[in-house]
Amino acid sequence: MKKPDILDNHMPSLSRRRFIAGTGGFTFMISIGGLINGNWASANEDSEGSKNKGSNITVWVKIDSEGTITILNPSAEMGQGSMTALAVLIAEEMDADWSKVKVEHSPIDPKIYGRPGWGGRGYHMITVGSFTVSGYFKPLRQAGAQARYVLLKNVSMKWKIPLTELKTEPSMVIHSASNRKISYGEIASFAETIKEIPEIPEKSLKKPGEFRLIGKYVPRVDIPEKVDGSAIYSMDVNVPDMLYATILRTPVNGNQPESFNEKEIKSMQGIQKIVRLKHGVGILGKRYENLISAKRRLKVKWSKGAPAEMFDSEKILEGYKNVVGSGKKGGHVLNQQGDADAAIQNAHRIYSSDYFSDHVYHAQMEPLNAIVSVNPAGDGAEIWAGTQSPSGAIKAVAKLLGTNPPQNQATSLFPWRRFWSPINV
Repeated sequence: MKKPDILDNHMPSLSRRRFIAGTGGFTFMISIGGLINGNWASANEDSEGSKNKGSNITVWVKIDSEGTITILNPSAEMGQGSMTALAVLIAEEMDADWSKVKVEHSPIDPKIYGRPGWGGRGYHMITVGSFTVSGYFKPLRQAGAQARYVLLKNVSMKWKIPLTELKTEPSMVIHSASNRKISYGEIASFAETIKEIPEIPEKSLKKPGEFRLIGKYVPRVDIPEKVDGSAIYSMDVNVPDMLYATILRTPVNGNQPESFNEKEIKSMQGIQKIVRLKHGVGILGKRYENLISAKRRLKVKWSKGAPAEMFDSEKILEGYKNVVGSGKKGGHVLNQQGDADAAIQNAHRIYSSDYFSDHVYHAQMEPLNAIVSVNPAGDGAEIWAGTQSPSGAIKAVAKLLGTNPPQNQATSLFPWRRFWSPINV
């Protein structure tokens, strides 16, 4: 299956990369549960003379012989800064020189990159509720500390000195007794696989007073490509022979289309098919511009009676006010520090005010979109999407095709800035 042209020079598929031993690079396969390592080379599918083809491995950290450190990001970067923040967690504990760090989107593999403990249901790749940094804070710091251990262990073996005599500074391993130092890039050129890598307990991680990056000003890694226009969004992807689709959705959740001007829409230029859905009307065609014109001409009669029709934000607000004003107890305390009741009772002066926020539509700037390329057999697909839940996108496509999720691959791209928009594109 041919890759989209716009991605050819930007994001090679991990499943097709060749990892060529002996070319001076090193990869740390740092999963949430531990760290494994192996030789790494650039993703050049046409390289000749290599008998060592790597498997489809996933990684957190890659270091090349020039010292460039690539950290992979599992979260959806929507402008909130998580792409930088998560990389900082690893870079902090492995003592990486931030000026040598670059960050890329991770593969979609929840078992490796998923955030642990989401709703008690194992590992999921989902960016929601401002939980990303707090959820990854400990495991990614431990992964960074394990990467540092591997670097120290390799230098210890090469120089034949105890590991305890070594220390690190940004992207350098130092042996003070002999006044020697070596860069991470140099280590990458000779590093060997460390079979037994110890778990790093939380107490062995850096103390806040030792932080160089966490809590400090760090330039956002996503800003330059967004400013110069090189950042890739799912709307940029163009697969050969691609068919476009757009949906006019019901204005009230739960209502369905009863009738619409199907003949008129079918007769319009470029329209190939119209699909009646439970939640709207879908239009398919070769050009997106034709679909937009057709969508504007759609005249749909919607059903009535959905429970959402009864929703009234003003009435709900009044209900909340009544509960608060009644003085009845029964609510749940989320957080409590000190004795607020006593403080108010003994205060010399009391200020009282009510604060309200509007019922806000969780809108996004861009048209929600995704690209799915189904293989000829119909039992697998590739997905490109700027979504808050890439693992959810894989499951959704698998359900439609009647296949298992492993038969589908997905590539994460930048979503636009959004306020809690739908997480499943």
